[in-house]
Amino acid sequence: MKKKILVLFAIAFVLIANLRAQVTIGSANAPKAGAILDLNSATTGGLVLSNVDLTDLSVIPANTFVNISTQQDTNQELAGMIVYNTNAATGVGVHFWDGEDWIKPCAPPAPGPIIFSSSSLLAGVKYAARVAPVAGATSYVWTLPPAFTVFGTSDGATITFSAPSGTYPEASIVVRAKNACGESSRRYVGTQQIAVTAISGCNPLPPTPLITSDNVAFADGNGDVVHTHNGITFSAPIKIIGKGAKTSLPSTSNSLVDYSDHAANTNLYGSWFTWCMVARYNDILCPDEWHVPTQDEFVTYAGGSSPIALSTLPSNHGWLTGGCIYGSSVRYVGTSGAYWSSTLYVSLPDASYNADAKNSSFYPQATSNHHSGASLRCVR
Repeated sequence: MKKKILVLFAIAFVLIANLRAQVTIGSANAPKAGAILDLNSATTGGLVLSNVDLTDLSVIPANTFVNISTQQDTNQELAGMIVYNTNAATGVGVHFWDGEDWIKPCAPPAPGPIIFSSSSLLAGVKYAARVAPVAGATSYVWTLPPAFTVFGTSDGATITFSAPSGTYPEASIVVRAKNACGESSRRYVGTQQIAVTAISGCNPLPPTPLITSDNVAFADGNGDVVHTHNGITFSAPIKIIGKGAKTSLPSTSNSLVDYSDHAANTNLYGSWFTWCMVARYNDILCPDEWHVPTQDEFVTYAGGSSPIALSTLPSNHGWLTGGCIYGSSVRYVGTSGAYWSSTLYVSLPDASYNADAKNSSFYPQATSNHHSGASLRCVR
């Protein structure tokens, strides 16, 4: 008899537990369909959330929540937990935990993936990191390691930076979208580390800088051309001003940092630079948000890695046939022009990619030896 009573009691307990899976608080009415918890009261009132002092919106603080004895940077099990933040410095109001950060419900969504302007990074050379614009965002907050140098942004969703050689954690570069309500959760580089390779094959800079920002200008003989195609914005060619004219470049060594005035018209085609000159002085030659184009950006600009007809580009593209120079040997002026990228050609230790613009075509991934002289157009 006792066993039967225990069995009946167990069945009743299970049924009651199932019935209580949906709960109404504040009235005897059944909870609305789909609701686990239904606050329903004839008396005016509301839900009072736990008041928490969140001094850091990127962590769950220690000894603040039940059974949380140590600070936690991530906790996916508590994703969706809601509290009321009382800390004025981090933003008073309702916040929810998304697994990695405390976010206000009215903040914009997290940005999409961070895209670098190049798949390989060289120490001291400027590159761009960008995310697609986020709906509702009015600005973006970028965080980089102290070792990185930030040069500026062409828009809030893009930042221009350089870094010393080394390997950095995947969370080294972080961006959040922001509006008047607050900041989104973090977006950082996926799961791979960020590797920055040292430049080799180039002599150290001279004790006295070869050029300063006062010696650099756009070659404006073609109307100071700046144009955008496939999301890549190019400047006019870069020229050196206020310096003594140079007519030759080293013909056998890739270790010299130098430039040469254009044999035909520097004001139209810009100056010629060795690759080492471009790599070592990239922050002066391409100031602020501008940077030396990468091979990836040339390919994106052209819509692929194969040659394309110049006629497919905007009418103001400005890819003039400025030729190139080897030592004192000037070549191809009027028929072809070479434009440096910052990307090394790994198959040859003293060569890098460049774009080749001919009378009728544009080839985005040609190559040249570092000691040869090619033109330079910056991107942003």
